[in-house]
Amino acid sequence: MQRDAILSAASEIICGDREAEYGPPKSNFTDIGNLWATYLSGARGVEVNLSAQDVAYLLMLMKLARTYHGPPSDNTSIDLVGYAALAGEVG
Repeated sequence: MQRDAILSAASEIICGDREAEYGPPKSNFTDIGNLWATYLSGARGVEVNLSAQDVAYLLMLMKLARTYHGPPSDNTSIDLVGYAALAGEVG
């Protein structure tokens, strides 16, 4: 897949239906971060705080971890670009 197609596909996803489904990225990632922090704080017995930007970076790491078991798909590249753009926006 060509880079312009990857960028275009990521833009369509993060600027289109996703926001209508999940709300503004900063709000959605803040909610995710709060849930993850609550879980991690209870599981580890230490206070954990995660920002919206932390969530975007952690989602990127999740996508990268999936490549350990096979070649990355076009979807992996598209999602990584999307999460990177969102990290820049919510940071």
